[in-house]
Amino acid sequence: MTRSALERAGIKSRTDGIADRARRIVVSPIKEIAILAAEIPDVIPFAWGIPFVDTPPHIREALKKALDEDHLLGRYSPSAGLPVLKQALAARLAKKFGIEVNWKTELLVTAGAMEGLMDAMQCTINPGDEVIITSPGFSSYTEQVMLAGGVPKYLPLDENKDWAMRLEELPKLITPKTRAIIINSPCNPTGSIFSQQELDAIADAVLKHNLILITDEPYDFLLFDGTKLSTLVADDRLRKNRISCFSFSKEYAMTGYRVGYVFAEEGMIRQMMKVHDAFIVSAPRPSQVAALAAINGPQACVEELRKTLQDRRDRLCSHLDRMKKWFSYVKPRGTYYCFVKFQDGSADDVQLALDILNGAHISVVPGSAFGPEGKGHLRICFGCTIPEIDEGMGRLENWLKKAYP
Repeated sequence: MTRSALERAGIKSRTDGIADRARRIVVSPIKEIAILAAEIPDVIPFAWGIPFVDTPPHIREALKKALDEDHLLGRYSPSAGLPVLKQALAARLAKKFGIEVNWKTELLVTAGAMEGLMDAMQCTINPGDEVIITSPGFSSYTEQVMLAGGVPKYLPLDENKDWAMRLEELPKLITPKTRAIIINSPCNPTGSIFSQQELDAIADAVLKHNLILITDEPYDFLLFDGTKLSTLVADDRLRKNRISCFSFSKEYAMTGYRVGYVFAEEGMIRQMMKVHDAFIVSAPRPSQVAALAAINGPQACVEELRKTLQDRRDRLCSHLDRMKKWFSYVKPRGTYYCFVKFQDGSADDVQLALDILNGAHISVVPGSAFGPEGKGHLRICFGCTIPEIDEGMGRLENWLKKAYP
């Protein structure tokens, strides 16, 4: 059965003259659902991970000023990024993680963390190499690994233990073909946070087998209920084995700016620069100006966003608590996603998401997009407004009463 929600909805893709590397992947089902939703009026957006708040004023004002005064704004930046931004990023990492970062050699400014992840995989994965991904895990990892010629292998998370890693499965997954491990904490789509014990087990495996660890860090600021985050970014043992990808998209409500950065050792950055140059030459200069304003300006906006999203999480969970006939869930401790299990175990989650979209005009993402353990689940993003959450969950409950009485 096709992995594509678009194909399941009856939309066919050309195959004649298309390379195998493109034919075997799909558009992320997150975006596929958004594409389908765009054709339906009045859809409540629970699919695409967007914080529905404005980019903070100090960022927008800095960009307005640059548009009027910076005669270089329309030109390429240096390929690795604006030096002034890279210096600020090095200082940011040093303050946040207590590590020294050489801004000239260990940082690469990218078009979002997504480009950084793609650069990392293109640099480290050969055809046939195996890459370990958590399941559930971000859907685009699978497509990026496959596009690089790699083979995804899934480390299952245990829903009954708040989506903790089933670490006993890790040694079974590592073979002579294993090349890399990708981790994301807080985790998209589960909202779970990995413990230091789990991360240490990953680090030990990386070092024992000389693997590459790719860490995806877009939600490292977005923690709820006083939760503290463990991280491997500051583990100096991994200096030559780790590639860490960061983003401005979520933290500063800058999804449309497409700007992020990679922190890795000098030799890895040099290799990633080749891929980066072949893909995009340089990250957009206006977006880099905005990113500099984001980290140099007032930071109260970050805590305000965290509180706003915690309120939205609580509102969504209050609705789910009244819908126990149909759903169970683990309360997310980070991100802005809730990964809910549909109680009808025979349901096809892709078809369920399509039926909900067409019947209730709500966009949700089928859980199987996030790996084998996602089957029978739906990902609901609570980045939208509380009135939208109330309206959308009301629609969903009414639809379920008719479809699954």
